[in-house]
Amino acid sequence: MALAPCLIGYGVIARRLHTAESSVRDGNPYWKWIENYVADDYTEAVKTGSALIEEQIQKQSPSRIEELVAIFIRSTEMEVGFWNFGAHSDVE
Repeated sequence: MALAPCLIGYGVIARRLHTAESSVRDGNPYWKWIENYVADDYTEAVKTGSALIEEQIQKQSPSRIEELVAIFIRSTEMEVGFWNFGAHSDVE
């Protein structure tokens, strides 16, 4: 569950950047990264991972689901912090 925000989030972010008309493609050092995360193999991994989470969550007790939700929320907060750090690394 702790890696779900990474798995899902990278796919969402890359798809948004890949389809945005404002995205700079030529000379963009991150364009290959974007292409990797919209590629068929990665989008299939997101679908598979999401399906596994949905399948397995149904087998959990309500208290375990609450624990997993808390893990997902905390992991998402950490992922947002990672992206914010990179976006604002020049700010002291």
